[in-house]
Amino acid sequence: MRAVNGCHASLICYCNDQPFYQPGSCSNGRYVDRILHVSVNSAPPDERNKENTLTNRIVKLLVLALLATFAILPSTLRTQVALADSGGERGHNFDITFTKWITTFPNMEGIVGGDVGVGTFAGEILTFLPGLHITNIEALYHMNGGNHFFSAHVFVTENEDTGKATITGVVTDGWHKGKDVLGEYTIISCPDKPLGVCFQGTLHIHVGSE
Repeated sequence: MRAVNGCHASLICYCNDQPFYQPGSCSNGRYVDRILHVSVNSAPPDERNKENTLTNRIVKLLVLALLATFAILPSTLRTQVALADSGGERGHNFDITFTKWITTFPNMEGIVGGDVGVGTFAGEILTFLPGLHITNIEALYHMNGGNHFFSAHVFVTENEDTGKATITGVVTDGWHKGKDVLGEYTIISCPDKPLGVCFQGTLHIHVGSE
């Protein structure tokens, strides 16, 4: 048997621990009968260096892009938190639902919901001017929601014929202090409450674009 590159012609040689067999000639032009023992030829050193350099540049660019993203993210989160603390996005109406009733005049209590979150209502009637058809009321409303709290000084025009009322006022403390308040309520039956009625409605706070 003739040895070629350390292999015998009747034996299978190995290339990188794998059996390798091919009749003909090697890639380097040497005729080795039917058995070849070749090593895997990678790219030339210069090309490998170019490929490595390009790969390193791509990795660096990706790392820089990720770092830039993480640098921007905290400021974005801070903006979102600030907006949440001030009531959310600007140029938006916030709606607060309530059902209230009179306990011992002039005090009121009740429940709230909507954009302030589920919570309790408290209030005091400051002036009460009853009329045959229209009753005018000045009051303080305190909305103690699970997400936000505010107090509002309101003026109510209650229509005794329809059992409905309109509300105007301003936020005097807490969430959206200084913003105008509009609202409405309807008188509904509440047999379990002291006067047998409740006042169910919604307040609206508009946050301007500035």
